[in-house]
Amino acid sequence: MARISTYENDIVLSREDILIGSDKENSDVTRNYSVGSLVDFITLDAGGITNTNYYLSAITADQTTGIVTFTVTGGTNQTLDLGTAAFHDHTEYALSNVSFNTSQVVAQNDITAYYLNVADNGTSGQLLASDGDGSFSWVNAANNTDTNYYLNGITRNNNVLTFAVNGATNQTFTFGSAAFESVASIKTQLASGLSISDIDTSALGNLSNLDAVDTNQIETDAITTLKIQNDNVTEEKLKVGNAAVSGYVLVSDGADGLTGLLTRPVITI
Repeated sequence: MARISTYENDIVLSREDILIGSDKENSDVTRNYSVGSLVDFITLDAGGITNTNYYLSAITADQTTGIVTFTVTGGTNQTLDLGTAAFHDHTEYALSNVSFNTSQVVAQNDITAYYLNVADNGTSGQLLASDGDGSFSWVNAANNTDTNYYLNGITRNNNVLTFAVNGATNQTFTFGSAAFESVASIKTQLASGLSISDIDTSALGNLSNLDAVDTNQIETDAITTLKIQNDNVTEEKLKVGNAAVSGYVLVSDGADGLTGLLTRPVITI
């Protein structure tokens, strides 16, 4: 069977044309369906399509609310909220470059405590003071004194700085014990007071606590010829099977060792 995409398109349909599909009521078995049977299935009598004529029958606008209503016959009416400004002429608005004086916007004696960001009207004789966040509070005149607090001195006692404030309570700040120590002083204290017990050696491994390293701490094949100093391999470090004798030369023993032998020159007659 060729790929479906390779078949030619049938541009002339008839009721006898056949389509391939799956039968859901019978375990999705593949079946043939005629175009005519599908046309008969998708009909008004089958209830699959309802021919309802929805149409716009009226448009009304409420200028007091700014809402436009679209009346739909056979369906739900639709609304659009344009806002009340949409129904006013442009002559009713000022241009963006027009400037107004306060007197043109606010009448005399119109701004009362009600329009300020303050809790209430206060009491007679109170003053309006800023809260520092755009709001206000009523305060008594006796509490609204102008006190000039200022810094008039800084002193140090060991690692504590004292800020003397004229007209208010002095402030102190305690630095760390080494804040005023020189580098040389800190180095001297470390050199005289630091011991090995003050150092965390847990990450250094077992070798950090040894005075000497033996074969148990050296891995196999860890020592190479690059680690041996020149002219330091003597006869006693070689694997020789017999004792050293002056004049002997070393020859292989056929295994991994050496043997010392006396050799004489060969005389040919």
